[in-house]
Parts: sequence; C-alpha cells; structure tokens
Amino acid sequence: MGLFLQLGAFLAPESDVSRAVSALRDTYPKSLTEVQFHVSSPERTIMMMDGDAEDPGEAVEAISATIQCPAFYFHIHDDDLWMYIFYRSGVETDCFNSLPEYWGEVSEQERHKWRGNAKAICSAWPGVQEKDIERYLVDHGAEDFDGESKAYASDEFEAWDCWQLVDFMAKLDFKYPDSLG
Repeated sequence: MGLFLQLGAFLAPESDVSRAVSALRDTYPKSLTEVQFHVSSPERTIMMMDGDAEDPGEAVEAISATIQCPAFYFHIHDDDLWMYIFYRSGVETDCFNSLPEYWGEVSEQERHKWRGNAKAICSAWPGVQEKDIERYLVDHGAEDFDGESKAYASDEFEAWDCWQLVDFMAKLDFKYPDSLG
C-alpha cells in the first residue's frame, strides 16, 4: 500500500482557515477532526488532513466558501497519481488528475474535465503566470515518459513522480512541510 495524502491549500491566513475549520468541524467530522496547519507565508496556509478523511474535497470547498478565498484540494493517491480541485470562494473552477483513467476507462469529456487549466488558476492566484505551471498539467496516461524529464529545470521531482505535486505547490508559493509532526 502506498501513500494517500490529502491536504487543503488556502490563499488565506491560518487564523481564518482555523476559524472556518472550527465552524465546519461538525459538518465534516471525518475530514476536519484531525488536521495540522502549516503556514507557508502570512497569506498561504496548508491544512494536512488524515489520509483516510472522508469528503476532504467538500471540506476544502466549504472552507473556501466560508472565508471567500481561492483554495486547492490536493491529493496523492497510492503513490500513483496526484490531483487537485481548485475552488474560488467555494466554487469549483478547475481540476486536474495526472492519471484520469486510474479508476477505469474515462470518456474524452471526462478526460477533458480533468486536464487542468493554468489560465483559470492564474486569474485568481497572484504572482503566478501560465508559463510557470502549465507544464505540470500533463495526462500521464496519454503522454510518453522518457524517465528523466522534469516539468521545469528547477523542479526537485521527475514529471511522472506523484511528488511532482510538491513542485507545483512551490510555484504557487506553498512550502510543503518537511515535518508532519
């Protein structure tokens, strides 16, 4: 069994995110009971959730709506793929899955839905340009893999590694916590 990572990343101060979590904990007890906050900067907060959390995307969506901020639900599934759902004030605006057919065959329409849209993110995320993140948004099931490529030269992880999520987060000015304890 591999890694199951679930986290929310908010363009908001930790105090705002924490208050929203407290207000929503009874609504999402299986997602928001055991959380850890990590502050990447005064306006960027990461919320680590239990790997077995239920409805974590819905919880992130509700927090985004409560505090009216852009937010990501990020997920690494069994070390095989990474994905996100992007919300603007609680409205799903974009989503990406590095391996959309992981759970079974998908239609072209579904594959298109999960392709990611750098423009949608950049329109809501200060300081990020499309050219800075668009090379992460690759369907790993549809592209050839040469085994040695990175999306950007400054990246730590190879393009087909699920930990590429950390490089993507860094482009959004989030520092993945070195320690989860």
